Parts: sequence; structure tokens; C-alpha cells
Amino acid sequence: CKSEREEHIMLKFEGCTFSATGANKRDKVYGLNITGAEDVLVKDCLFDGMGYSAILNNGTGALTVEGTEFHCGNIYNPIEGSQTVDNGNVTVDGCTFTGVPGNNFISFYQVAEGSVHVIKNCKFTGATNNNIVRLSNRTSAAATFNIDDCSTMSHADKTITNTGLNNRIQF
Repeated sequence: CKSEREEHIMLKFEGCTFSATGANKRDKVYGLNITGAEDVLVKDCLFDGMGYSAILNNGTGALTVEGTEFHCGNIYNPIEGSQTVDNGNVTVDGCTFTGVPGNNFISFYQVAEGSVHVIKNCKFTGATNNNIVRLSNRTSAAATFNIDDCSTMSHADKTITNTGLNNRIQF
């Protein structure tokens, strides 16, 4: 696991394994709890264990998650945005989500005015009745959400659905 701080105040986690140690999916334990205004890069990491969120984003800087694997079977919300601060730009690129989370795979609640949120090239395996992405935008901020080239696969019927989406959702 490599962790470093770059010049323009970016926290970078590369090749790390994060494991939440909660008693169950609803236990308020997190693999990575982001706070503050720094930009954060999570690259080629693994999130496992049991708890509420693999990544809880309570930060106002940009969050980029690339090439990361999430084992979601014992996690309530693998990637969860803040319900108390305006999240900055978020990019989730080339990530794999396996297992059935307790709630949503990726949740956005409170976003910054003018922010851009991108989910692309991701694979969601094991989706059942769960939301893949939840967009709440509680403050009605003007924000953009792009979802590009993601796929889902259900364990029940082994079907793959390629969204082929090039959606731009603006509030």
C-alpha cells in the first residue's frame, strides 16, 4: 500500500487493502472516511470487510476512485456521499463491485454547486433489487452526473446488461 501527499494537496492511496471491521452492514464503521478539502485519489485498491460504507466521502475536494475492487456482500453502501457537506467532483472509473450491498452501490446525497460526478467503465455483479446509483441532490445544487459504459450482472440469471449509457443528468 502506498500513501502519499502531492504538491497540490492531494491524498493518494494506491494498491491498498481496506477492511471495515463492523459487527454488521448497518454498523457505522467505514473502510475509508474522507474529510476536509483535500483532493483524494484511490487507485487499484481493494475494499472488503463488514460495515456501513467502504468509502464515506465527507470531503469537499475532488474524489477519484480508479481500478478499485469492492466486495459488497457485507457493506451497506460501498461508496457513499456526504449528507452534511457539499461533495466536490467525484469520478468512479474502471471499478468492480461484487456481491449484494445492503442498500445502494454508489450514493450521492449533497453535492457542490457546479460539481461534476462521473461513473464510467464499472462492472456491478450481483445486483438484485438494489439501486446501482442513487442521486438525491438534497440541496438542489446545479450539478452534472455522467454515467458511461457500465455493466451489471445478476447472480440469479447470469445476465449481463451493458448500459451503453452516455447520460448527462443535470439538476
